[in-house]
Amino acid sequence: SNFLLNFFSAFSMFSPSFTGTTIMFLKLKYVVIKLFDSRIAAQNYTYFLYLQNFPIDFIENTLEIVPLLFIESHYKPIKMKSEIINRIASLRNFMRKHKLSAFIIPSTDPHSGEYIPKHWEARKWISGFTGSAGTVVVTLDKAGLWTDSRYFLQAAEQLENTGITLFKERLPETPSIVEWLGCVLNAEDNVGIDGWVNSYQETSNLQKELEKKQIHLTLAPDPFNELWTDRPALPDNKVFIHELKYAGLSYKDKITQIREAIRRNSCTGILISALDEVAWTLNLRGSDVHCNPVFVSYLLITEYSSTLYIIENKLSDEVKDYLTENEIKVRPYSTIEKDLKDFTGKLLLSANINAAVHAAACAHSLIEIAPSPVLFLKAIKNETEIEGFHRAMKRDGVAMVKFLRWLKAAVSTGNETEISIDKKLYEFRAGQPHFNGISFDTIAGYKAHGAIVHYEATPETDIPLKPEGMLLLDSGAQYLDGTTDITRTIVLGAL
Repeated sequence: SNFLLNFFSAFSMFSPSFTGTTIMFLKLKYVVIKLFDSRIAAQNYTYFLYLQNFPIDFIENTLEIVPLLFIESHYKPIKMKSEIINRIASLRNFMRKHKLSAFIIPSTDPHSGEYIPKHWEARKWISGFTGSAGTVVVTLDKAGLWTDSRYFLQAAEQLENTGITLFKERLPETPSIVEWLGCVLNAEDNVGIDGWVNSYQETSNLQKELEKKQIHLTLAPDPFNELWTDRPALPDNKVFIHELKYAGLSYKDKITQIREAIRRNSCTGILISALDEVAWTLNLRGSDVHCNPVFVSYLLITEYSSTLYIIENKLSDEVKDYLTENEIKVRPYSTIEKDLKDFTGKLLLSANINAAVHAAACAHSLIEIAPSPVLFLKAIKNETEIEGFHRAMKRDGVAMVKFLRWLKAAVSTGNETEISIDKKLYEFRAGQPHFNGISFDTIAGYKAHGAIVHYEATPETDIPLKPEGMLLLDSGAQYLDGTTDITRTIVLGAL
């Protein structure tokens, strides 16, 4: 039989604050290899050792792998393939009803979040692809997913037999979404998007590029309100006060700085949409987004008033009293569109504001598109915040040292797996003061699993740890006074 061995990711760097290194040991007696250097995207680097079309007996006689690093199938589709096919068919019926030739489904939410509540995970629902980044485009007879190199292996398996083609971003042979639509659609066709989950900037750029091909972009209703019958509700988790001893700066001090920025831009108001910016401004925190202490809301600030748009049952009596004390009005989350249509004056909006909100604000207001001043204000940490980061790192370091001390002895018993050590690390962190959950899902990759970018153990992929080989452990925590992200490559025994 023919043999194809794909070794993935000798070295990866996921973010400026994170470096994970996994080494693959190969003994080559005699073999011809090709080294493919992937395109560099942001700060992601991926290298492939790719042996192609060699007979199995040739490989066995020429290649010894120490340890064995066959990367098996790890990613299971979230639903049966047939169900994904049915969902795409239902979306196409929606498209025909609304005279659309294509529909674009991004991975974000109305607040341009990278990490989003389950209510807005429509891209995952329609495709079965569970990676954090990607865009699905569906036409009346074709479909594609665009994602980056972190998810090439995962996407290829999860999309298999769904009718969705994988487009590998940043490779020279991969067309952009607009280029592909230009090839598969006709002049005067309509492409639909949900304006609530596409930013004003992205929508404007997309519209300009499509118009060059005589294709029209249309803001359509959210199809998943109709098609996704068991769609999760908007989160209603309680909001809590982020105390001044952690924040270092009161809401009133912050609002003064924001209003000064509004005046410098010759505006009469600003709508803050990014959830982290709302939370920072108000000194409030929540748990609406997995691993992120934020809550779904908008904040409208004018020269003389502040209005929080939120689902009201998320507010405890204590938080309501805090908002009243700081003269912050509360309006239902769903009324933001109506209120913006009635707003008069000049409104400062970030280019990342969603297209639906931008359209509503344009009804009776002048619009100034500029970076949110909150983005810059919260980037400058005050002394209290800096000291909090140091304290959080020390506590997290204590938890990590306790874990490392426990790990090798525990592994020698033969009773530990990737999932079990993840749970144990959580226990050590949870025992530290001010712990407020993890900052991202732990990557605990043993041996070959450490070579899989963004690997996350599941019951299907979980394997036992032995006193040999290496463990890649990438983890972090949220504390009330700081956030941590720690990566370690741990030698458990003989390599």
